[in-house]
Amino acid sequence: MNTWEVRYKLEKSGKYFFRRIKAVYQHEANAIFDADMPNAIRCGSAKKSS
Repeated sequence: MNTWEVRYKLEKSGKYFFRRIKAVYQHEANAIFDADMPNAIRCGSAKKSS
């Protein structure tokens, strides 16, 4: 299990936020984020967090 960091922003806000997600693969982390926060705009793909 790896920890992935996803950068996103909310529709009306210009500010960027980060969220950490535990998943085995990068595409799983992206899918989990998209399911948990459908209104957020994901900026790029998840990256491994150390």
